[in-house]
Amino acid sequence: MDDSPAPGILDLDTARSLDRSAGLMAEASLLQHDLRNILTPALLSADRLRAHDDPVVAQQAEIVIKAIIRVVDRVR
Repeated sequence: MDDSPAPGILDLDTARSLDRSAGLMAEASLLQHDLRNILTPALLSADRLRAHDDPVVAQQAEIVIKAIIRVVDRVR
């Protein structure tokens, strides 16, 4: 007798694995959302500093903006 499930029916291990994967995807999505919420004010502040009269401040603001954008791109 064959112990494999009928076609179209998942075995218990596969179902648990899919459930864990779905949970991890949901957690990753929440983390991505939270990270963006944290970084948005920093990005807005750095954007305002980019227009600063002091060229050193403006240059450092540009570096911060690029770093924030890299972080956001990595969590996509």
